[in-house]
Amino acid sequence: MYRVDLAKVTDKEGFLEAISKAMDFPDWFGHNWDALADCLTDLSWMGADGYVIILDHADGFAQASPTDFATALSVLQDASDTWREDGVPLWTLVGTASDGLDWLQDIE
Repeated sequence: MYRVDLAKVTDKEGFLEAISKAMDFPDWFGHNWDALADCLTDLSWMGADGYVIILDHADGFAQASPTDFATALSVLQDASDTWREDGVPLWTLVGTASDGLDWLQDIE
């Protein structure tokens, strides 16, 4: 399980930094969406039977940069789909304030 604190994240760069630190990405991580996808679909440096990624305090990032937030969720979903094909669960949980859930319904 990996907890990614997004309390101070407002943009793509901040998100990529936060997730790379929380998940201890390798030095070759390129801090872009493609590199994130590569790391999330590899995970060879942390072999496990399954993975849970918790995005804590996601409200600020989602509101400050909705396009980047949607892209991040899309990359995470694609990684989850890839792992599912191999029978390995990868779950992403999005933590928000209880009154801040409406925007999640708008993400496609």
